[in-house]
Amino acid sequence: MPARSLLTTFAVLALLLPPASAAGHNTGPTAEDTVDPQMGAAATSDGRVQAAYTYEIQTRGDVASDPDRFAAIAGRILDDQRGWSLGGGVTIDRVGAGGDFNLILASPQAVDAAHPVCSSNYSCRVGDDVLINDRNWRNATSAWRNAGGDIGTYREYLINHEVGHFLGFGHFDCPGSGQAAPVMQQQSISLQGCSPNGWPVQFERDRLGDRLGVPVRDAAAEPRLTGDFTGDGSEDVAEYDPATGEWRVGVSSGDGYDVSVWNRFGTNRGWQVHLAGDLTGDGVDEIASYHAGTGNWIVQTSTGSSFDHRVWARFGTTSGWETHQLADLTGDGTQELVSFHGRTGNWVVTRHDGDRASTRVWASYRTTSGWDHHVADVTGDGHDDLVNYHARTGNWMVSASTGSSLETSRWASYRTTSGWQTHQVADATGDGRADLLSYHPGSGNLVIGRSDGSAFSTSVWTGFNTRSGWQAHHAADVTGNGQAEWLSLHRGTGRWIVTRESGDGARSAIWGQLPTGAGWSWSEPTDATGDGAADVVSFNARSGAWWVARSTGSGFEPARWATR
Repeated sequence: MPARSLLTTFAVLALLLPPASAAGHNTGPTAEDTVDPQMGAAATSDGRVQAAYTYEIQTRGDVASDPDRFAAIAGRILDDQRGWSLGGGVTIDRVGAGGDFNLILASPQAVDAAHPVCSSNYSCRVGDDVLINDRNWRNATSAWRNAGGDIGTYREYLINHEVGHFLGFGHFDCPGSGQAAPVMQQQSISLQGCSPNGWPVQFERDRLGDRLGVPVRDAAAEPRLTGDFTGDGSEDVAEYDPATGEWRVGVSSGDGYDVSVWNRFGTNRGWQVHLAGDLTGDGVDEIASYHAGTGNWIVQTSTGSSFDHRVWARFGTTSGWETHQLADLTGDGTQELVSFHGRTGNWVVTRHDGDRASTRVWASYRTTSGWDHHVADVTGDGHDDLVNYHARTGNWMVSASTGSSLETSRWASYRTTSGWQTHQVADATGDGRADLLSYHPGSGNLVIGRSDGSAFSTSVWTGFNTRSGWQAHHAADVTGNGQAEWLSLHRGTGRWIVTRESGDGARSAIWGQLPTGAGWSWSEPTDATGDGAADVVSFNARSGAWWVARSTGSGFEPARWATR
């Protein structure tokens, strides 16, 4: 047996030992690929078996990807109920330092140097270090691409596979041609006839649940969207169940959701993105869904109690899209679909045109990768603009809409380019122009970039004494006074902290507390009561309950609105 293959075998066997071991992808499958994971230990470095894990984000070597965008994507994957969270039975939370494991975006050379078993061609787990190969994070592998896999699903696979090694799993083989590959199959090397898959299959989820002694809930419907699907002024919730193809809508009554099935997709797999917004200008929100396999955009229009759907647009280029967003670039009250293609740098805008849509390029970026994308009216002219942060340079670039094209210029530069947990763009000062809001957990600082219509003037808005444990940050007008506040949910306490502009800075206060700090997998600002002030809707994966924190203008009143 070649020396490196022998090391691979030892590494997989070492999953049964304290985590000084490594699990890599340097060779093809070995005889140990089907090691029973329940014999391993989902343990921290001191040997504790637990259902709550923490991780720290790091980089190693010279990486080309945006570390903050990597952290955001990885966080969403680890929070997703289809993954190792088992529908809420396990929590995997990011901390500033001292986590149970380190999730490291690493250069190929840094991966290779981490342990003799590791290779620059793949990712690797070495003890408490989970190393994600930056080159593969950006491009996937040829085996994956040749099997028809897309980059979004590959990233899901990469995070879940390598974290699965930390949780004690070895490798599995393809169970049969045409079936979804187990996430612990070495899909970077070969699909073995299976179809690409980024999430643990049921037997993998069941084994982790059995070993940890926690319940395994059905993978939750994804995604969840908010929008006014009835046109009554109160925003509703919608969720898609990929197992059945069903769209369920919770219609707001002002104090609860009436949940029912509104539509069913015949093709329930392969959907890459779902967006909610008013694409037709009739005051009622639609849902637009993109299928990467066909290039079709399907739009669902509301009848008031169900959805009708049709093909709205077709993209000839089906892959390479980095982001899709909705924005009112023309200022006419109708939202357009805005798509950025990471290979060409083109911004493509798709607009409603009768029963179908028209598509054309509005702008092109020479720098094609590393962007964090946002939409807001930063010029105050009634047109949404594109606001993009580039982590490697620290530049904030604004592509201001003229109504028919985009004019791009630099509005600000951050000297601290990495470590930002989240960026939001919203009008925090109430002058009609959206501002930047950025939170840095390393310093605890919340930074504001005030817009003057042509540039951002940045300063520290406030500082958080509690720097870690924040599950979600949002910007929304929860007071109804026309300016956005900063909303922060702390997972450990379940508290919502609201930060508001006070004239000479910002002031923070506790606005409310969810009944438990655990199990909250999704939250979104939404005007569920139709009173003009944003509320916050949250979903608890452990209980299957929808909660709405209704804004009183000075606090939140959380209540259960529905249980599915």
